[in-house]
Amino acid sequence: MKKKKYDILVKIKKINKSKLVNNLNNLNSEKGKLEDIKDYLEKTLKSSQPSSEEISGVQLRQISYFNEELIKKLEVSKNRYRHLNNEINSNLEQINKIEKQREKIISKKRKIEKIEIEALENKKEIFRNKISPI
Repeated sequence: MKKKKYDILVKIKKINKSKLVNNLNNLNSEKGKLEDIKDYLEKTLKSSQPSSEEISGVQLRQISYFNEELIKKLEVSKNRYRHLNNEINSNLEQINKIEKQREKIISKKRKIEKIEIEALENKKEIFRNKISPI
């Protein structure tokens, strides 16, 4: 019975680890997309700087508003990037924790199997001693 219990626990840990690894892959791909977005926003912000030519007040206001919006989006992107890094680190910690738990379960299962084998050998030895008239 205990063997089955430990087998089930190992399978549960394997499933949990698989889910976390899938989630980690999704987070990493999203992180890559955010890096691309951040680069694009920074390039756009640099390229939208007014040139040395004369600009009317309305155009200057429009450029200023556009730059403010780009800066806000860039800030949101950076915050999301930091949040994703924290989430990725948390996922990695959980994966390591699950792996350690899985190793403990497997070692406990092996100990129980070893004890059961020794108990069977002891029973066989006792049975042999009862049968042999020495």
